[in-house]
Amino acid sequence: TLNDDQITSNGSDSVTVTVTVFDAQGLKLEDMTISASASLSGVSVSSFSQQGEGVYTASVTASNTSGTSTLDITIGNGTESIVVTTESITVSSPPAPPKPAPPSGGGGGCAVAADGSSDTSMPLLLIMAGLLFMRRRFSQR
Repeated sequence: TLNDDQITSNGSDSVTVTVTVFDAQGLKLEDMTISASASLSGVSVSSFSQQGEGVYTASVTASNTSGTSTLDITIGNGTESIVVTTESITVSSPPAPPKPAPPSGGGGGCAVAADGSSDTSMPLLLIMAGLLFMRRRFSQR
């Protein structure tokens, strides 16, 4: 089984594949040899680790190739082996980086809003400075 059916092709994203091995009577088998290969170039599978009670796990990592992949898993006991194929894993491109903000188009410290409307902070500052000047000039008399 796969813990996820999607992976991002960024060279580090990975999913875990878990294989549980048992015989015809349902007894879980240990000390088996497990290996896997991916159908999509650039997808790698780590060595399987035995977890106990017939459970083995490995990591599946995609490089920078997008597409769909399956895993062919070979399970052997030293004399016999079988190959099972997993369901498809979708390997998708990483999301595009965000677009840079558009230039403000303003100058002299005035900002222009992202929607293109003008900023009214400079005229307000000038009006406030004028009022302050008038207040000081006329309050001293």
